[in-house]
Amino acid sequence: MRLFLFLCGATDLSVAADDVTEFTELCRVHHVTPNRVWREKGSDDLHLTLETRAAGRLLSLCGELEGVRVIKTSGLPHILGKAARRPGLLLGCIFALLLITLSHLFVWEIRVEGCESIPTEELFGELSAVGLREGSFIPLLDGDSLAAALRAGDARIAYASVHVKGTVARVQVRESNVPEKERELLPANLVARCDGVITAPLVFEGEVLVREGETVRAGQLLAGGLIDTEAGGIRMTRAAGQVFARTVHTYEVRVPFAYEKKSYTGRKGREVSLFFFSFDRKVFKTTGNLSGNCDIIEKVNRFRVSDGRYLPFGYAETVLEEYTLEAAYYTAEEALAKANAELDALLEAESGERMLLQKNVEVAVDGEGITLFCTVIAEEDIARVVEFTVS
Repeated sequence: MRLFLFLCGATDLSVAADDVTEFTELCRVHHVTPNRVWREKGSDDLHLTLETRAAGRLLSLCGELEGVRVIKTSGLPHILGKAARRPGLLLGCIFALLLITLSHLFVWEIRVEGCESIPTEELFGELSAVGLREGSFIPLLDGDSLAAALRAGDARIAYASVHVKGTVARVQVRESNVPEKERELLPANLVARCDGVITAPLVFEGEVLVREGETVRAGQLLAGGLIDTEAGGIRMTRAAGQVFARTVHTYEVRVPFAYEKKSYTGRKGREVSLFFFSFDRKVFKTTGNLSGNCDIIEKVNRFRVSDGRYLPFGYAETVLEEYTLEAAYYTAEEALAKANAELDALLEAESGERMLLQKNVEVAVDGEGITLFCTVIAEEDIARVVEFTVS
């Protein structure tokens, strides 16, 4: 549609074949030229596109021509007419345009640089506490005051600066490298964490109390922090080192044949919320009579401009998928595979602390499920530091 026709409005008319001659003569007499003329395939009716005002004038003059009818109207006058019949929508559009026009006075995005050990979410919380958040009114922001408040509120921050460029607030942080005051170390012993047979006592501080090949129990003293001196006194120290031993660990994994399985009913609920800066409002909700068993899927969508920056508005969507729990059964092969997978996960979680020497697995099957009994022989450091005081 041409711009002129859009601004003035366009009306599509359909003229029956019997009335085409009289209608075209009427157009000629009143100097009305259609902007477009065409016929639909398989029909003798004539279709015309006229300016809305000219179409209205012709329709008032051809009252006896029953074959002339309006197909559709379009263009700016048509849009404004529809909007005028829905004042709430019109006011909403005006308000949205006003917000977008004034949005350059608010912070759209906060970018933090130099934050390494401090969690980003924690730092954003501190920024919000001192008055800097998405939606903050830029003319009221004082970068120096914000930076000073941030430094004063967190001893881990040695330097901070806040600069606002456009609608983006850039926060630069340098964390303090001054180590915290070390706690005074107390004398300590090395104690066995579990039973085992000593293979290599590698103690470099303290008195070694075990030797290779000796069997020890959990809690037994491996290296002492009290050492007799040649002068008949006692010297206190902090025993340190590693004591390797051959250990035995047992695991039991059971998988019953019967279990509960999710069965989705196909019923879904949906909630949509619009947010603008830090303000949000729920605008749509269809949950029906969903039961308490639902998977919840949440998704936040933020609009972006071509350079990758996020706009300060978007929508959040929450989808609820209803399911019921139904009784189901593993076959023997499926239960065994699941039990082996769970056992492997247990062993994998502890593989970094020990060297596996031998693994024996026994399978027990009864009417209700499968049980794995696993015995692991490994070599590992069993020394545990236990501090003590002397009165």
